[in-house]
Amino acid sequence: MPSLLHKIIDAAMWPAAKVWNESLSRKCSQHLCALYASIVRRRFKYAPHFTCFGFPFEMQGGKYISIGCGSIIGKDARLNAIDRWKDKVFAPEIIIGEHTLVSPRCHIGCINRIAIGNHVTLGDRVYITDHVHGHSLREEMDTPPFDRPLVSRGCVEIGDYVQIGENCVILPGVTIGRGAIVGAGAIVTKDLPPYCVAAGNPARVIKQL
Repeated sequence: MPSLLHKIIDAAMWPAAKVWNESLSRKCSQHLCALYASIVRRRFKYAPHFTCFGFPFEMQGGKYISIGCGSIIGKDARLNAIDRWKDKVFAPEIIIGEHTLVSPRCHIGCINRIAIGNHVTLGDRVYITDHVHGHSLREEMDTPPFDRPLVSRGCVEIGDYVQIGENCVILPGVTIGRGAIVGAGAIVTKDLPPYCVAAGNPARVIKQL
Protein backbone atom coordinates (compact mmCIF):
# COMPACT_ATOMS: atom_id res chain seq x y z
CA MET A 1 0.00 0.00 0.00
CA PRO A 2 1.32 3.50 -0.81
CA SER A 3 2.38 5.47 2.23
CA LEU A 4 0.71 8.73 3.17
CA LEU A 5 3.80 10.63 2.00
CA HIS A 6 3.63 8.97 -1.41
CA LYS A 7 -0.04 9.92 -1.70
CA ILE A 8 0.73 13.56 -0.83
CA ILE A 9 3.58 13.71 -3.39
CA ASP A 10 1.40 12.10 -6.04
CA ALA A 11 -1.39 14.60 -5.40
CA ALA A 12 1.04 17.53 -5.53
CA MET A 13 2.58 16.36 -8.82
CA TRP A 14 -0.73 15.78 -10.58
CA PRO A 15 -1.19 19.42 -11.69
CA ALA A 16 2.40 19.49 -12.99
CA ALA A 17 1.78 16.34 -15.00
CA LYS A 18 -1.15 18.07 -16.71
CA VAL A 19 1.04 20.87 -18.11
CA TRP A 20 4.21 18.83 -18.71
CA ASN A 21 5.01 18.27 -22.37
CA GLU A 22 7.92 17.39 -24.64
CA SER A 23 8.92 21.01 -25.20
CA LEU A 24 9.08 21.73 -21.47
CA SER A 25 11.01 18.52 -20.87
CA ARG A 26 13.56 19.51 -23.53
CA LYS A 27 14.03 22.98 -22.01
CA CYS A 28 14.53 21.55 -18.52
CA SER A 29 17.03 19.04 -19.90
CA GLN A 30 19.00 21.82 -21.61
CA HIS A 31 19.16 23.88 -18.42
CA LEU A 32 20.25 20.88 -16.35
CA CYS A 33 22.91 20.04 -18.95
CA ALA A 34 24.24 23.60 -18.80
CA LEU A 35 24.34 23.52 -14.98
CA TYR A 36 26.10 20.15 -14.93
CA ALA A 37 28.62 21.29 -17.56
CA SER A 38 29.43 24.46 -15.62
CA ILE A 39 30.41 22.29 -12.67
CA VAL A 40 32.33 19.42 -14.26
CA ARG A 41 34.20 21.38 -16.93
CA ARG A 42 36.33 22.96 -14.20
CA ARG A 43 37.88 19.54 -13.56
CA PHE A 44 39.46 19.43 -17.03
CA LYS A 45 42.68 20.96 -18.33
CA TYR A 46 40.56 22.80 -20.88
CA ALA A 47 36.79 22.65 -21.42
CA PRO A 48 35.21 25.99 -22.35
CA HIS A 49 31.63 27.11 -22.23
CA PHE A 50 29.32 25.45 -24.77
CA THR A 51 30.78 22.04 -23.93
CA CYS A 52 28.04 19.58 -22.98
CA PHE A 53 28.32 16.57 -20.68
CA GLY A 54 25.76 13.80 -20.28
CA PHE A 55 24.88 12.72 -16.76
CA PRO A 56 26.55 10.70 -15.43
CA PHE A 57 29.92 10.12 -17.06
CA GLU A 58 33.25 8.88 -15.69
CA MET A 59 36.41 10.95 -15.79
CA GLN A 60 39.91 10.14 -14.51
CA GLY A 61 42.85 12.52 -14.76
CA GLY A 62 40.89 15.56 -15.91
CA LYS A 63 44.00 17.74 -15.68
CA TYR A 64 45.36 15.83 -18.70
CA ILE A 65 42.19 16.15 -20.82
CA SER A 66 41.30 19.03 -23.18
CA ILE A 67 37.91 19.31 -24.88
CA GLY A 68 37.11 21.85 -27.60
CA CYS A 69 34.21 24.26 -27.78
CA GLY A 70 30.85 22.79 -28.80
CA SER A 71 31.81 19.17 -28.17
CA ILE A 72 29.49 16.70 -26.44
CA ILE A 73 30.47 13.95 -24.02
CA GLY A 74 27.60 11.49 -23.82
CA LYS A 75 26.01 9.78 -20.84
CA ASP A 76 28.02 6.93 -19.29
CA ALA A 77 31.12 7.78 -21.36
CA ARG A 78 34.49 7.02 -19.75
CA LEU A 79 37.50 9.30 -20.18
CA ASN A 80 40.50 7.77 -18.41
CA ALA A 81 43.85 9.57 -18.50
CA ILE A 82 45.98 7.29 -16.34
CA ASP A 83 49.10 8.87 -14.83
CA ARG A 84 50.04 6.06 -12.47
CA TRP A 85 49.73 2.28 -12.55
CA LYS A 86 51.40 0.12 -9.93
CA ASP A 87 54.94 1.56 -9.70
CA LYS A 88 54.91 3.25 -13.13
CA VAL A 89 54.25 6.96 -13.77
CA PHE A 90 52.86 8.25 -17.09
CA ALA A 91 52.21 11.62 -18.72
CA PRO A 92 48.90 11.04 -20.55
CA GLU A 93 47.21 13.50 -22.89
CA ILE A 94 43.68 13.29 -24.29
CA ILE A 95 42.72 15.99 -26.79
CA ILE A 96 39.17 16.20 -28.17
CA GLY A 97 38.60 18.85 -30.80
CA GLU A 98 35.73 21.25 -31.40
CA HIS A 99 32.18 20.19 -32.23
CA THR A 100 33.02 16.53 -31.71
CA LEU A 101 30.48 13.99 -30.44
CA VAL A 102 31.59 11.30 -28.01
CA SER A 103 28.41 9.24 -27.83
CA PRO A 104 27.05 7.45 -24.76
CA ARG A 105 29.05 4.54 -23.34
CA CYS A 106 32.25 5.36 -25.27
CA HIS A 107 35.50 4.55 -23.47
CA ILE A 108 38.76 6.40 -24.10
CA GLY A 109 41.74 5.06 -22.15
CA CYS A 110 45.13 6.78 -22.31
CA ILE A 111 48.61 6.57 -20.79
CA ASN A 112 50.38 8.25 -23.72
CA ARG A 113 48.47 10.43 -26.20
CA ILE A 114 45.08 10.23 -27.89
CA ALA A 115 44.11 13.12 -30.17
CA ILE A 116 40.64 13.36 -31.75
CA GLY A 117 40.04 16.11 -34.30
CA ASN A 118 37.24 18.57 -34.96
CA HIS A 119 33.76 17.60 -36.13
CA VAL A 120 34.34 13.92 -35.34
CA THR A 121 31.49 11.55 -34.50
CA LEU A 122 32.09 8.53 -32.28
CA GLY A 123 29.11 6.16 -32.23
CA ASP A 124 27.86 4.46 -29.07
CA ARG A 125 30.24 2.11 -27.26
CA VAL A 126 33.38 3.02 -29.22
CA TYR A 127 36.58 2.00 -27.43
CA ILE A 128 39.84 3.86 -28.07
CA THR A 129 43.07 2.95 -26.28
CA ASP A 130 46.78 3.64 -26.63
CA HIS A 131 47.95 0.87 -24.31
CA VAL A 132 47.65 -2.78 -23.34
CA HIS A 133 48.17 -4.85 -20.21
CA GLY A 134 51.61 -6.45 -20.47
CA HIS A 135 54.13 -7.10 -23.23
CA SER A 136 52.37 -10.25 -24.56
CA LEU A 137 55.27 -12.41 -23.41
CA ARG A 138 54.84 -16.07 -22.45
CA GLU A 139 56.27 -15.51 -18.98
CA GLU A 140 53.53 -12.93 -18.26
CA MET A 141 50.65 -15.25 -19.09
CA ASP A 142 50.54 -16.75 -15.59
CA THR A 143 50.16 -13.26 -14.09
CA PRO A 144 46.61 -11.90 -13.75
CA PRO A 145 46.04 -9.26 -16.46
CA PHE A 146 45.21 -6.65 -13.82
CA ASP A 147 48.66 -7.13 -12.29
CA ARG A 148 50.59 -6.77 -15.55
CA PRO A 149 52.23 -3.44 -16.42
CA LEU A 150 50.50 -0.97 -18.72
CA VAL A 151 52.44 -0.65 -21.98
CA SER A 152 51.83 1.97 -24.66
CA ARG A 153 52.17 0.79 -28.25
CA GLY A 154 51.90 4.24 -29.77
CA CYS A 155 49.68 7.28 -29.87
CA VAL A 156 46.25 7.36 -31.48
CA GLU A 157 45.46 10.17 -33.96
CA ILE A 158 41.97 10.68 -35.42
CA GLY A 159 41.65 13.40 -38.04
CA ASP A 160 38.93 16.00 -38.59
CA TYR A 161 35.50 15.01 -39.93
CA VAL A 162 35.98 11.30 -39.16
CA GLN A 163 32.90 9.16 -38.54
CA ILE A 164 33.31 6.04 -36.41
CA GLY A 165 30.37 3.64 -36.13
CA GLU A 166 28.96 1.95 -33.05
CA ASN A 167 30.94 -0.73 -31.21
CA CYS A 168 34.23 0.05 -32.99
CA VAL A 169 37.61 -0.56 -31.35
CA ILE A 170 40.58 1.69 -32.14
CA LEU A 171 43.82 0.06 -31.00
CA PRO A 172 47.19 1.64 -30.04
CA GLY A 173 49.46 3.24 -32.63
CA VAL A 174 46.66 3.90 -35.14
CA THR A 175 46.17 7.03 -37.26
CA ILE A 176 42.82 7.58 -38.99
CA GLY A 177 42.96 10.17 -41.75
CA ARG A 178 40.71 13.16 -42.29
CA GLY A 179 37.17 12.41 -43.46
CA ALA A 180 37.41 8.63 -43.06
CA ILE A 181 34.33 6.53 -42.31
CA VAL A 182 34.73 3.43 -40.12
CA GLY A 183 31.84 0.97 -40.25
CA ALA A 184 30.08 -0.27 -37.12
CA GLY A 185 31.84 -3.04 -35.22
CA ALA A 186 35.19 -2.57 -36.97
CA ILE A 187 38.43 -3.23 -35.11
CA VAL A 188 41.09 -0.82 -36.35
CA THR A 189 44.58 -2.26 -35.95
CA LYS A 190 46.44 -0.28 -38.65
CA ASP A 191 46.45 3.24 -40.10
CA LEU A 192 43.55 4.27 -42.35
CA PRO A 193 44.10 6.87 -45.10
CA PRO A 194 42.06 10.06 -45.46
CA TYR A 195 38.67 9.94 -47.18
CA CYS A 196 38.20 6.19 -47.12
CA VAL A 197 35.50 3.78 -46.00
CA ALA A 198 36.77 0.94 -43.81
CA ALA A 199 35.04 -2.00 -42.17
CA GLY A 200 35.65 -5.44 -40.72
CA ASN A 201 37.84 -7.24 -38.21
CA PRO A 202 40.56 -6.26 -38.72
CA ALA A 203 39.36 -3.11 -40.48
CA ARG A 204 40.22 -2.87 -44.17
CA VAL A 205 39.67 -0.13 -46.70
CA ILE A 206 36.70 -1.12 -48.87
CA LYS A 207 36.33 2.16 -50.74
CA GLN A 208 38.43 5.25 -51.39
CA LEU A 209 36.35 8.42 -51.66
